[in-house]
Amino acid sequence: MDGTENTIPERTIGNPDPIEQAKIYYLRMSQLFCPELPANLSDLRKLEILQKRIAKARKLSLLLNRPWLENNHLIQRACDWYMVDQRVYYKERQRMIDVATDRNVFLERMVSLGDCIRRLENFFVRQSDELGRVIRSLEARK
Repeated sequence: MDGTENTIPERTIGNPDPIEQAKIYYLRMSQLFCPELPANLSDLRKLEILQKRIAKARKLSLLLNRPWLENNHLIQRACDWYMVDQRVYYKERQRMIDVATDRNVFLERMVSLGDCIRRLENFFVRQSDELGRVIRSLEARK
């Protein structure tokens, strides 16, 4: 997938308007992303709330999509220097080793999820753009 695919559903015989089909698609998505929304909200308001949730998810994916191991060697070197040169007591040294181990496991997992995070980011960008077009079209129809 190169990110250029259209995620707006294909036309159906009963509903040939692509904006109306996209509205239905995103209203279904809003039920998944925002299950707590009251049923009496207007469709446009539900879509606007969904757009805000998608924007937050996109920000999260941008935050997680970073070079996690970029300066890892500097942090490891600083911790090693501290433990060796500062005469750290055994309990504190063991605690630092445990924290460093947990940190390295976390970094390994984040690096292994990098491809998935990038795909999620692309998905949220596409969804946000298309949902914005749908909302603008619905507002123009009022």
